[in-house]
Amino acid sequence: MGRRRGKVPPPWAVIDPWKDRDKTQAARPRTDIPCNGPARGPSLPEGGRPMSDFQYDLVVIGSGPAGQKAAINAARLGKRVCLIDRPTSVGGVCIHTGTIPSKAIREAILHLTGLRERSIYGASYQVKDRITMADLLYRCDHVVRSEVDVIRSQMNAAGIEVFSGTASFAGPHDIRIELESGSTLVRGEHILIAVGTVPARPAETLFTPGRVIDSSELLELRELPASMTVVGGGVIGIEYACMMCAAGVKVTVVESRPRLLEFVDDELAEALQFRIREMGIRLRLGESVARIRLEPDRVEADLASGKVVRSEVLLYAIGRQGATAGLKLEAAGLAAAEFQIRLNDRNALTGLLDTLGLSDAAHASTRLGVL
Repeated sequence: MGRRRGKVPPPWAVIDPWKDRDKTQAARPRTDIPCNGPARGPSLPEGGRPMSDFQYDLVVIGSGPAGQKAAINAARLGKRVCLIDRPTSVGGVCIHTGTIPSKAIREAILHLTGLRERSIYGASYQVKDRITMADLLYRCDHVVRSEVDVIRSQMNAAGIEVFSGTASFAGPHDIRIELESGSTLVRGEHILIAVGTVPARPAETLFTPGRVIDSSELLELRELPASMTVVGGGVIGIEYACMMCAAGVKVTVVESRPRLLEFVDDELAEALQFRIREMGIRLRLGESVARIRLEPDRVEADLASGKVVRSEVLLYAIGRQGATAGLKLEAAGLAAAEFQIRLNDRNALTGLLDTLGLSDAAHASTRLGVL
């Protein structure tokens, strides 16, 4: 065997494409990018900053796992980075309405119902007799606040400027940020769209707070309902159906496909369905909702088969779609399709839209941070 020449970097090493360039020039933002001019209205809270202060190597829209990883990786390579997200959404869907809240609520239910200890103390054991929504959200809010603090600390340590506002395109390289004090314009040589997803909503369905809701609005319920209909037998629908049932809610799941979780092996799906029915959840498989009617004390779902499912609350969990509304993609020459952002050859812009959840894009976005 011949001798190895040079040092081979380990697979986890960060590769810097600017290594052989003049570092002073590499870290300097481009100034030849066309700009639509300064934003009208008040500037940023600091005030009086020149437009050159708002020029970045990378502008990241969205602060979920994908946006975080890309921003931090680029900052470590000496690039000037800014990250934009709504004031109440730092951390993205994962932190506020997705993975973190659902798992925090799950742990709260397991603790308060005593499910984990019933094999020792008996089937009637529980920590609290009557579980309320406030009990579940107390733990959830605590976890969310802690995670947001961690993210803000990471951004600060990496030297990333965080803007709390709503972003939209004003041009291929220009992003307008609507702040509480007005609006401002930032310019990026590269722009990463990592806005995550929102619950999919049927256009013909009239959503009503507290009665006909999606998975994000479930966290806004003031009280646990006595009964709930879950439309959708996917991961999100089944997760919340099982949690609500464990908390004492009578649950019915309506799924248009012949079984739950079609991507799962048949034997596993059958075992899951058996366990779900054993918990007391009613399954209506191969059924679809034809119409929803709001009555004074209940929600009635008319199924295509002619059956009627009644409950206090109806939860739609039929998937998620890209949160591109309000981005004004057309200003950058982009268009949003159902599961992607369409790019054309003339755009010097990379679009990333993960409709399956930002956590799934975190590893890919780490590489995208190496611009």
